Amino acid sequence: FCALIIGPEPVPMSEFLPYIFGSGTPNFESEAQAQEVVAILSEHWKYIADKFHEGSSYYPFLYADQDDKLSGNDWADAFMLGVQLRREAWRELLEDQSDLALLKPVLMLREELADVMAGKGQTIPGDVREELFSQLIGNLQHIYNRHYGVEVEETPEAADAGEATKS
Repeated sequence: FCALIIGPEPVPMSEFLPYIFGSGTPNFESEAQAQEVVAILSEHWKYIADKFHEGSSYYPFLYADQDDKLSGNDWADAFMLGVQLRREAWRELLEDQSDLALLKPVLMLREELADVMAGKGQTIPGDVREELFSQLIGNLQHIYNRHYGVEVEETPEAADAGEATKS
């Protein structure tokens, strides 16, 4: 949901639900069950949106491997799917190098997914991965603020991302 929430253009639930459920809408046992599932998804959406609106840190739900190392690869892949749903709306951010730096942690984690799927495992060293997660949290808020005109103090991570593109 994150890219859909912080992105520059709203995406209606009817458009993104098929991606959540995979191949089409699931066969619910009842209308009540369908409503319950949609209510849970809506509640999760609201939780994420509220975190960004409040300017408090949103920490994505990430999977850990058998050694309790956080991955983030699947999350990053889903985030970029959300970007693709509104690629034209994201174009300005994707084409500006200083803005694109805000997506660097997401892009690196997504690129690593190919290595993971090829059986190479996680190729980003643990210390770099931790730094990416740290940057990610601030950068997501910065992207939200950019799209929705929220004036909050720039996070160190967002400032670092901007500085990295200048060198």
